[in-house]
Amino acid sequence: PKEAFTLNLLGGIYLVEKEYDKAKANFKKAIEINPDWSKPYDNLARMYLMQGKKDTAIKELKTALKQNDKNSTAWLMLGTIYDREKEYAAAAATYKKAFEAIPTLWPAANNYAYIKSEHFKDKQDLEQALTYAQKALEIKPDTGVILDTIGWIHYKMGDYAVAMEYIEKALKQHPENPIVNYHMGMVLDKMGKIQESRGHLEKALSQKNDFQGAETARKTLTK
Repeated sequence: PKEAFTLNLLGGIYLVEKEYDKAKANFKKAIEINPDWSKPYDNLARMYLMQGKKDTAIKELKTALKQNDKNSTAWLMLGTIYDREKEYAAAAATYKKAFEAIPTLWPAANNYAYIKSEHFKDKQDLEQALTYAQKALEIKPDTGVILDTIGWIHYKMGDYAVAMEYIEKALKQHPENPIVNYHMGMVLDKMGKIQESRGHLEKALSQKNDFQGAETARKTLTK
């Protein structure tokens, strides 16, 4: 009855069964026994998100990070929540802090760079975004998602030829990805390659799930 690992595991089983009260009770017991262990906090936050309790999830993740600022799952989950809620300044700040706490956490650096390039338009923001994306690439070379981010930053800077070079590499790794196809379509549009642009935009929009930039893709395709 005083084994935190087993209580957390039991809470996870109840969570799968959507027996939230029992799951919460077991996660809380695990935390009482071992308050420095981050996993029960993560599971609590996940449970609150499943229930639509965003603010409670954020509170639990912040508590987890106070206990252990090397908890990569908590950092990335917290950043994701802010991003989904369109709280972009908070998302960017979270990813930046995560990368400072864990200098090998390349997704945090990449996500910070992407948010800065997508939602903050000043030249300084774009330069900072590029710096962090390049740091991510140093940690994880030839990674498609990072190559796409760097290409998109160059697109925002108006360096279309460089943007296409990076996004082409990303597209080879992720040929069906709607966001990468959208990015390629936008770059080709700026370069006057209309037929090629149309092909990538149509491919991006052919999948039923929407993505950030889908409305811009539709407008560009209509044009």
